[in-house]
Amino acid sequence: MQSGQVKFYNDQKGFGFITYDGGDIFFHIKQCEEGYLPQQDDAVTFEVSEGRDGRPSAINVAPSADMATAE
Repeated sequence: MQSGQVKFYNDQKGFGFITYDGGDIFFHIKQCEEGYLPQQDDAVTFEVSEGRDGRPSAINVAPSADMATAE
């Protein structure tokens, strides 16, 4: 499990990027925890998988425990 921060999210197109120790990684809303709508600067956890184009992609994206307890 990795942790990072939402760098960018386009809610009209349903995709964005997360910044983490490995750099920036793409994610799609379909790979987010049910009910979670990402916002810029959110702290998140995720797993790295190979995307359809062969590049790394984030899956199982969820708000981090720190963020969930702050709300």
